[in-house]
Amino acid sequence: MIRIRIENSVTMCTASEKQLNRGKWIIDILIMNTLFRSLFCVILISGNHNCFAQWVCGDILIDARDGKQYTTVKIGDQCWMAQNLNIGVMLSGSYIAADNGIIEKYCYNDNEDNCSIYGGLYMWNEMMNYVTTEKTSGICPAGWHIPSDAEFKKLEISLGMTPEAANLDSWRGSDQGTQLKTGGNSGFNALLSGCWAGPGSFMLLNSYEYLYTSTESGTEAWRRCIRLSSANVGRYNTFPKLYSFSVRCIMDFQPNSIRKVNDQNELEFSYINETKSLLISGEDIFKGWIYLCICNLTGEQLSEISFYHTGNSGDTSINLPHLVSGLYVIKARKGNRISTGKIIVQ
Repeated sequence: MIRIRIENSVTMCTASEKQLNRGKWIIDILIMNTLFRSLFCVILISGNHNCFAQWVCGDILIDARDGKQYTTVKIGDQCWMAQNLNIGVMLSGSYIAADNGIIEKYCYNDNEDNCSIYGGLYMWNEMMNYVTTEKTSGICPAGWHIPSDAEFKKLEISLGMTPEAANLDSWRGSDQGTQLKTGGNSGFNALLSGCWAGPGSFMLLNSYEYLYTSTESGTEAWRRCIRLSSANVGRYNTFPKLYSFSVRCIMDFQPNSIRKVNDQNELEFSYINETKSLLISGEDIFKGWIYLCICNLTGEQLSEISFYHTGNSGDTSINLPHLVSGLYVIKARKGNRISTGKIIVQ
């Protein structure tokens, strides 16, 4: 049974005696075996194990691909990971990552414990998932992307750097590097993770943090440099893309516009009982990485999946053999677009 209460003419719902966050909500109600839908809200999907809970910047981000958890921080009007990304399979520092469909990372001194502490080190092409599109999702979780050079400038300016200094290709600013380091007041927590500079060459752990951007500059790419001995931040485009640096992801849309979501169902969901699979079809506007969760009618999240949707070029099929007979709510998000649907499993 689902009980609904509306306060102040909009916004507080209670489902199965669980109080939900403020906002507009879509609630499915089962009364006498008949499903009704109360369309007085839109849901934001997140990885916090409740499809009806609104994720806000500062909450823990759970990467649905491997279950790793990351702290997040709002700086200015941007939402950043507050830890370096650590996704993929460790590659020996003697080898060069390849475009083989596997996310490959280096761990400092070939010690996987260092990836757990400092995050992985990634070649630019590997980080970008072998595309060159600025702000691409690359190897980031669904709903996040590789920051551009301009987005890094915006971060630095929000910490007090002047726009004129932000445009320089040098060590610039005043104390923005100090603010970005672990213990700084920004919450960004740069760890000085060092780098991989070619086969067998790990260097500068606990001295430098290099962070790639998704912005190319000629045959190279813009990066940020933070070092132990400096209070400011370096901006350079001088290293080959072979070099492997740390990766920070930034949220696709601004935290202060989190409720400006699309409530049109641009994806279609159907469950094929013979193959125990979910079939997803939809428009090119949903092409790319999608975060999806499956809930029961009380809003309890049963599964979370991150997958690549091909858009108009074909349907996406996801095997779901664990679902028992019943009615389920499907919710999918790509960036600030949301699509919902129901499936019946027999």
